[in-house]
Amino acid sequence: MSSYYYLSSNNNHFYGPGGETKYYLNGTSVYTIQEGPTGYSVTDNKIYGPYGYTSCYLDESGYIYGYPETLPFFK
Repeated sequence: MSSYYYLSSNNNHFYGPGGETKYYLNGTSVYTIQEGPTGYSVTDNKIYGPYGYTSCYLDESGYIYGYPETLPFFK
């Protein structure tokens, strides 16, 4: 549960402990610049993956709570 993981309201990019990642939110779907759609999405501030709800969610400030280390954005 680290505040180092968040979705920027400036550019819709995801940030982790190492800074900006290659993942960004386009509408409700998560994309990468090179590869396109990732199968992840954000709906009602909950983060979903290919197999359903990931147990991660965004607060009002864009910080990600739950277990964000399990998301591909931060590997």
